Amino acid sequence: DLARARAVSDALAGAATQATRAVELTEGDAALQSLAATLAERASAKGRQAEAAAQAHAEKQAVSDTALAALTAARGAAEDATARLGADDLARLEREAVTARHAATVAAQEARRLDAQIQLARDLLAHADLRGTDPAAAEVAWQSIVNRWTEVGQVAALRALSPEQLALSVQQATGALAARQANAAAAIDKAPPEALAKASDDDRADVRAMQVEMRMVKDASGLLRSAATLFGDTMTEGFQASVSQALYFGNAPDIQGQLAPSGSNLVATLVAMSDADAVAEEAYVAVLSRPPVDDERADVAAFLDSRPNDRTQAIAELVWALVSSNEFRFNH
Repeated sequence: DLARARAVSDALAGAATQATRAVELTEGDAALQSLAATLAERASAKGRQAEAAAQAHAEKQAVSDTALAALTAARGAAEDATARLGADDLARLEREAVTARHAATVAAQEARRLDAQIQLARDLLAHADLRGTDPAAAEVAWQSIVNRWTEVGQVAALRALSPEQLALSVQQATGALAARQANAAAAIDKAPPEALAKASDDDRADVRAMQVEMRMVKDASGLLRSAATLFGDTMTEGFQASVSQALYFGNAPDIQGQLAPSGSNLVATLVAMSDADAVAEEAYVAVLSRPPVDDERADVAAFLDSRPNDRTQAIAELVWALVSSNEFRFNH
């Protein structure tokens, strides 16, 4: 550093002076003359280095002093500006900063959403092109689109009905549940449970409805146990029914009994209709909670026209086909 360079230079200069004095005292000793010359040369070189170091140090110090002065001035200006701002102004600036950051975040999210929509539009166009040229690739592309819709909540994920939901939904669709409810209500009214007998006038309707529902569940316990046994296995949640499930829907008395026309159940209601289009409308709305599309209406009409001599059985088979479909079994 600068201090060391100066110390070395001063030491060499002192040594050179002493050597020169020794030469004079020894009346020109050659070795001392050579040593004095070397020391003098070294002292001169170190002196020049010390001066160069001193100059560089001075320049750096000047730059540092200038920067320090600028920093001091900036701090002073900031302190002055802060001093001039009141508490309300500072609070306002902080709120504006928060608002600006929020707006930037919202804008970034919106940009990502728009990018996703643009990509989805492109994929839909590509899918439309693939449908006519490569149906297999079109199916893969469509599944990818549906998955994205599902992830953002635009389409509900497919979910199989629970065994109990499926059993009671079949009864609801075929009209058997209404008959079961009427029987339960009649039983409750004939022999009111203690809770109903003690209920106040204000609570009586609610208590009766609860008692009827509990009686319905009790009466349907056998049906619900059978459904839990057949459909409670998590390995059967795919679209393909197991052999036992298929046999149950095809042959079980529980199902077959609901497909026989009786009272005002669905099959009896459909048998009373002469118009095939009306049959299709009523059947699809009752079972699938939607109207049939044109192709489905045409299929129902053609099916009934092909079975003029056993139309009742044909209608029972139509209802059976709807309640055993994947569309009925899955929430979607």
